[in-house]
Amino acid sequence: MSPYDGDMSSTATIRVPVETRDLLADIARWKNQSLSSYLADLTWSAWEQLLAESAREESRLFERDPVARAEFDLLEEAWDDLD
Repeated sequence: MSPYDGDMSSTATIRVPVETRDLLADIARWKNQSLSSYLADLTWSAWEQLLAESAREESRLFERDPVARAEFDLLEEAWDDLD
C-alpha cells in the first residue's frame, strides 16, 4: 500500500545526473522493462524493504523491553476479540 494518495497514472519529472539516468535505463533494458516501469518496481521494492526493516527493529525493541511486549500482546488480544 502506497503512503501517497496521488494518482499513480500521472507522471512527474525529476532531475538526476545523466550517468544515473543512463545506468537506470541500461538496467531497465537488461530487465526488458521500460525505465518508468523499472523505477516503479525499484521504488516499491525499497518501500517494502523499509517496512521489513522497521518490523525487524520493532521486534528487537520488544525483545529488550518485556513491558512493551506485554502491552502490545494485550492490545493484539483486544483487536482479535473485536473480530
